[in-house]
Amino acid sequence: MADPSHGVSSTLDDVSGVFLTEARIATYVSPLPLALRRPINDMAPVVSGVSQMSQSTLLLKKRKEMREIDDALDFMKEEYAQRMEACDARQRELERKQAEMKEQVARFEKFIKENDSKRTRAELKCKSEHRLGEINEARKKQLALQLEKDGREREALERKRDQLLKYRQYLEAAVEASDGEYEEIGDILNRHATLVDTNNDLKVQVRTAEVETDQLRQRIRALKVEMQNLVLVQNSSIHSQQQHLEALRSEALRLDLDRQRNDRVANDRSRESGQIVLTVANLYNRLSLGDKLPVLREQDMDVAQYIQSLLKVIAARIVDLDYIVSSFKDQVRVEAEASRLLEVELVSWMFVFAFTVVSTGFTADHDESWQCGRWNGGDWQ
Repeated sequence: MADPSHGVSSTLDDVSGVFLTEARIATYVSPLPLALRRPINDMAPVVSGVSQMSQSTLLLKKRKEMREIDDALDFMKEEYAQRMEACDARQRELERKQAEMKEQVARFEKFIKENDSKRTRAELKCKSEHRLGEINEARKKQLALQLEKDGREREALERKRDQLLKYRQYLEAAVEASDGEYEEIGDILNRHATLVDTNNDLKVQVRTAEVETDQLRQRIRALKVEMQNLVLVQNSSIHSQQQHLEALRSEALRLDLDRQRNDRVANDRSRESGQIVLTVANLYNRLSLGDKLPVLREQDMDVAQYIQSLLKVIAARIVDLDYIVSSFKDQVRVEAEASRLLEVELVSWMFVFAFTVVSTGFTADHDESWQCGRWNGGDWQ
């Protein structure tokens, strides 16, 4: 069936170019399907050939084309409605068939489940019977083996009974020959069992005693080794202590020798200090016999200051005597002998003073030696 809307679509696509007073619509899209728009587009050259017709003729033509398009659209709508109705009918038929299938499935579902349960029970029963048959077969084999084993044991026991029969006869003869000591064979067997138990107990005691003896031997051996190690350690300690004692003795001897040497040095220094102090005191006493010298008391000052003061006085006296000798040596020849004596005395005093100061270098360290004696009115005590 030919669609009358083929020529109408081309006219609508080019309608903006027909009327001179209208603007061209570039974005117009035809509502017709693509299969209808292509034949209409093919008619574009034909439509462009009638552009010289009058506007009224074209308007009538356009109205006619619009009616044709409307008719085509109505036809398409009817066809679409028919197709949709057919689709709805098919959908309803499909739903009906699905409902029928569901009903059939619901009717046969119970039957299928019963068949499945029966089949499952049958399979389980078959498996259990098969397993039970295997178990019975295995038990049958086991019982057959046990029967065979019991038969062999019976034969062995019968042979053993035949072998032990002579022992029974021997025990019966022993009971008869015991003169009433054993009334039955069981008494002999009990006695034998008692003796066996006693023997086993004695063996256990012997083994226990042997184990204890071995343990004691091991302990004694360990104690011996420990004592030997202890003796070695003690000997080493004693040796080290002896060495330390020898070192202490050597150190004590050395300290004793040092002490004795220091005592000798101290005694020598004390003696020398006493001699020096005695010499200085004698010189001062000799000076104080003829002249009045300032009184110096040992109690008012320490030993060093006291000796230093005495030496200052003696030095001043020596300077005075030297000055006297040098002044009157040429003038007093008559007193030559006296001058000679003064010179001798001066020389002796100077010698003593020089020896005292230079040889010992008297300091405050001789305080202890000085304390061993006291000056008392010109005498040293």
